[in-house]
Amino acid sequence: MNMIDSTAYKEEFTEHYEGSPVWEIGKPQAPFMEIADAVQGPILDVGCGTGSLALFFAEKGHAVTGIDIVDAAIERAREKAAGKKLDVTFLVKDVFTLIDSDWRFPSIIDCGLFHVFANDDLKWQRHYVKALEHVIEPNGTLYLMAAKDKPEGSAALSGYSLDALQNAFAEGWEFESIKEFVAEVRLNISPETAMRRAAPEWTTWFAVIKRKGLADGS
Repeated sequence: MNMIDSTAYKEEFTEHYEGSPVWEIGKPQAPFMEIADAVQGPILDVGCGTGSLALFFAEKGHAVTGIDIVDAAIERAREKAAGKKLDVTFLVKDVFTLIDSDWRFPSIIDCGLFHVFANDDLKWQRHYVKALEHVIEPNGTLYLMAAKDKPEGSAALSGYSLDALQNAFAEGWEFESIKEFVAEVRLNISPETAMRRAAPEWTTWFAVIKRKGLADGS
């Protein structure tokens, strides 16, 4: 049973969607496009936002389910899907409630949800991983982009050290690849202001993580 109360997160991110969040760039981040041909459907997109990544994979012919805790994000995602005439399932759903779900997916994509819990008590990270373990098929794959820990004094978004990321998926998972990547962000300021101000840097990890199969003891 889901025992995590995400009310504070929902309130915080609902405020972000009163405008255009910096992570909403209208297209997938580059690493997801690079690995697109290797992704097996159906696909679950956790923290899907307004659906750009989910729609990208739907256009490639995959069945995609996108979930997000913010109502406004899902409303925009559904509007975008309708405009493209794509059949994508978008649901207002808390990722932690997946622990009670009977869903199963060979592929899960996460572009910026897991790093939200980087500065919290480890229980949030553990519950996130447990929720994904419940819905990913044996030998399924998680494609994860999460912010890298920021240097001291940096204005970059906070995130995970390499050790912290690997430790979060230490039991029952195997990293197939991991690399650093500077993600794109949306600047909600005028071009004139942008010329005078350094853009926020979003240095991330992009990891391909395999869930070990039953034969491996999972």
